[in-house]
Amino acid sequence: MLGLTVIYVPLESREFTVEEGSADKELVKRLEGVVAHWNTQIKIALSDQEQATPHELLCLDDEYDFWTYRYDNLCGLNHQLHKSTVELIIDILLAAQSTYVRQFLMLKDEIEHGTVEAKSNIEFLSILKDTCAELKTCTAPANVAQYLPKMMHLFRTIWLNSPYYNTRERISNLFSALSNQIVVMCKNFIDLTDVFAGQTRKSMKLLDECIKLCNDYKALYYKIASAHINLTHYTWNLDTESIFRYIDVFIGRCQDMIEICQAMIDFARSDETAQISSPKFSGTNGEEYERVCQKIERLFFEALSKIEANSYKIFAVQDSTWHDDMIIFRSEMRDLEIMIENLIATVFMDVNNVQEGIEDLRSFYNYLNRKNLKSLFDSKNTSVWQIFADDIQRTKQEVLNEREEYPSITPYYAGRALNLRLKGDRLLSTRKMLGEAEWMPYCAMSEEIYHQEDIVIRSIEDSMKDLYAKWLHDVGENPRARLDRCLIRRSDSKSGLLECNIDPNILNLCRECSYWISLRFNIPVNIQLIHDKWSTLHFIYESILAVTFAYNRIIEEVSYCFAQVQNYLKSWEPFKDIWEVNKDLYIQ
Repeated sequence: MLGLTVIYVPLESREFTVEEGSADKELVKRLEGVVAHWNTQIKIALSDQEQATPHELLCLDDEYDFWTYRYDNLCGLNHQLHKSTVELIIDILLAAQSTYVRQFLMLKDEIEHGTVEAKSNIEFLSILKDTCAELKTCTAPANVAQYLPKMMHLFRTIWLNSPYYNTRERISNLFSALSNQIVVMCKNFIDLTDVFAGQTRKSMKLLDECIKLCNDYKALYYKIASAHINLTHYTWNLDTESIFRYIDVFIGRCQDMIEICQAMIDFARSDETAQISSPKFSGTNGEEYERVCQKIERLFFEALSKIEANSYKIFAVQDSTWHDDMIIFRSEMRDLEIMIENLIATVFMDVNNVQEGIEDLRSFYNYLNRKNLKSLFDSKNTSVWQIFADDIQRTKQEVLNEREEYPSITPYYAGRALNLRLKGDRLLSTRKMLGEAEWMPYCAMSEEIYHQEDIVIRSIEDSMKDLYAKWLHDVGENPRARLDRCLIRRSDSKSGLLECNIDPNILNLCRECSYWISLRFNIPVNIQLIHDKWSTLHFIYESILAVTFAYNRIIEEVSYCFAQVQNYLKSWEPFKDIWEVNKDLYIQ
């Protein structure tokens, strides 16, 4: 009969009158056994005032259903006890002065009182039905919070007005039922299949919303409790620990799942909002380092599969064995982090410059969010900045030591300026790389390093301006006057030969000017006019060199031949007289 209490009523008592039955000792004895069993059944029915179901999360509907069941059960018992056959049995035992009857009559009165109590509780709990129905329509944690203040005020209404439901234990149970309902609803919002399918960001957002709902619920509870204490003369002495027991456990489980989701992003690159590439390393050992990262990812999936196999425990807030599974998972994650620490130490042994440091840090970017690795990443990040700081100091010293050094293919002044500019550009290029690496953690020494770099850059620019000023002074105010001269002149050192008379400083001026233009300096107009004719001047210079070279070569060849003829004639000098005497023999 749907779990209702049914008493056994023997029919043999109907064959006797009260006097006859009370005189029959055997009958009285049998009827006393029946009444004793009734008493036991009634005691069980009356004592069932709480829902003892440790493996279920009982909600507000369950509380209402329980009191409905209790009311139906007690009404059924009361109806059975008022039947004529039962009353005849009681009359027989009263006439026989049985000791069982007194207890039965007391229990019968308790049934009537319990029926009244259950009916009253049903009436007061029924005011929660509409709000409970509204709660069930919520499809997201954010929608639940709006119904909680109304629900809590209805609890207070029951507490302050119900004649039977106003005890500390029952109101605490009512709040516990609301807590359980929040936990059950949040469990239904979260789909663990999505989590293990890689929908980590979506799941983390939903888990955060559930945590926020639970925390808002607790804050609202304490706010209403404070107002209740301050504005009424009633004390608020509810069992807060039992009310929020499962809420706190559920918050912890949500945080565990967020930790697992974050680990999936860090170690398995499971992020549905972004395409995360596997770590890549440069250098001869790059492939070896990449294999280590692949091994870390494989070991993580093995650990994750164990969690997935026990996923039914995650939101089973009554099951404490989940903590053991989480301890194992965290231990395995720590082992993976140790592998990463060793890999980082190995990789950074070969870092020689800022660019390599940034590239290697970027390779470990996937693991940057691991709390246990944060100090190590900060240390390596600082070491990259320290390389930059050392480079700045080295550049500063080079600027001092290489004041007179310049590439041999460059002119004197612009070559030294170019050397300075290259050093400054190297620092600026490094700074640009660091600036573009926005993913890098903040380094406390970065501002000071940038300040030192600015000082060196300003010093370089000042030195370049000083070189430029010296070059202009060396050029003079009227460099065009150097063009007012003959193109060719006779050589002072080599008689009879020609030399190019073009001022070599003019060509050097043009070369200097071209470099200063490439260094983005403004060239004076008088110098710019000469530089604009550089191609013509260079052509003329080369042409003059060709002419003088050809002329000098011809002169040198003719001079050589003339000397040979003179020597030959001198060798014939002894035969001059013979020639004079006998020339008629040789000439017709």
